Amino acid sequence: MSEFTFNGVSCQEKGITLLDYKQPASPSVRVTYVDIPGRDGSLAVSQPVYQDVTVSLHCAILGDDRQEIQEALRQAAGWMRGRGELSLWDQPGLSRPGTVVEWSEAQVNRQWAEFTILFQGGPFLLGEEQSLPLGPAVQVKGTVPARGVVTVTLPDDTSRIRITSSHGGSLALIGSLKAEQVISVDMQTGNIQLDGQPANRLMELGGQTFAMPPGTGTITCEALQDSDQYQAVEGTFRYRPQWR
Repeated sequence: MSEFTFNGVSCQEKGITLLDYKQPASPSVRVTYVDIPGRDGSLAVSQPVYQDVTVSLHCAILGDDRQEIQEALRQAAGWMRGRGELSLWDQPGLSRPGTVVEWSEAQVNRQWAEFTILFQGGPFLLGEEQSLPLGPAVQVKGTVPARGVVTVTLPDDTSRIRITSSHGGSLALIGSLKAEQVISVDMQTGNIQLDGQPANRLMELGGQTFAMPPGTGTITCEALQDSDQYQAVEGTFRYRPQWR
């Protein structure tokens, strides 16, 4: 049966029936048109940046009378508002983060009301969180490069660790780091935590976070030892795959 969920709650639990929905098959690429002197037309300059997507949900609510319908509409509007994640019945396991931007005026009849909800979401669909071990070659899902969180627990004291990917990404953290300390690096925001506390100061000057392209690849973490040799450190890479 056609339905949608908002933040994990089904529309059916709120008495809403999904009649139909519309969304673009793929997000649009941001394009700038530049006029060139002495040349007909204009030059389209596309950027590797994708636009937000608007999802239109055509819905209905049933009731025994107009008063019951109006109350159901108020309850539904109170539930589906603000930011959240939208999932559709025919895209199982996928959701789109975004914001409810409009409820259209409801057309209320004796036993039902029809209305449209507009949801402005991000350009990519998100899958369920994946947790991959550092070191071995793994398969990164999705069609968009993944930026997740690398988490390691240091086995020994060290003054430097480096995190690298098989696709050329690399960063280093420098400081007086102790055994059993837990370090997390968020590759999306660039934020670093040491035992749950902010520690962006650890990032080596010029260091940058990186994404993992879809397909087979590896992420490794190594800690500097007294002998100027690096030792592999176990950890995880947690991410949510993205699809265009």
